[in-house]
Amino acid sequence: MKETELDIVKLEAASSKLRAMAHPMRIAIIDLLRHFQKRLKYLIYK
Repeated sequence: MKETELDIVKLEAASSKLRAMAHPMRIAIIDLLRHFQKRLKYLIYK
């Protein structure tokens, strides 16, 4: 098996990005945007 070196700084940066992406408020906003997608398109193009 190949041994892999772990870079702590890179792991911490990746962890921070994943936490931000999985933030409950961000997920709620994405769900709202999906739900109201047609209405938003209409309002944007109006």
